[in-house]
Amino acid sequence: MALRNRRTDAGGSDTEREIIAFCAEPRSREGPARRFSNVSITYLMAHWMKPLIEEGRIRLIMPDKPKSKYQRYHA
Repeated sequence: MALRNRRTDAGGSDTEREIIAFCAEPRSREGPARRFSNVSITYLMAHWMKPLIEEGRIRLIMPDKPKSKYQRYHA
């Protein structure tokens, strides 16, 4: 599945909802990148995950270690 551009309205885009639903169980950064196959991990983190984390829609399992290889993301 390819990622579409982010919408800035309060409801979010379909893609944002799909990422949040996918992260209903804690996921590593590779999980969503594999699920949305046409995107690199770097792009996914910068353009999709980071804004969702900043909005509080996805949280870090280890907030004190955001770059840990054991980090998981949970909605």
